[in-house]
Amino acid sequence: MTKHYVIHVVGGTDPEVRGPYKGARNRDLAARRGRRACDEEDGFFWLDIDESGKPTIGAYSNGFMEGIRGF
Repeated sequence: MTKHYVIHVVGGTDPEVRGPYKGARNRDLAARRGRRACDEEDGFFWLDIDESGKPTIGAYSNGFMEGIRGF
């Protein structure tokens, strides 16, 4: 089973790992909630770790975080 996490980089320098979450949708909703409560310089990334332990990471776009249609 794939594990889903959010990486919150506070102030652009201090990473925090949050999760695991039950599914990518829950992870993404947690990232949006976290973004609303943080400073602009904070970064948010998604991290998935598959059954074999292989990590996949990506950045959340501004459009996704603002809930623009299509994201």
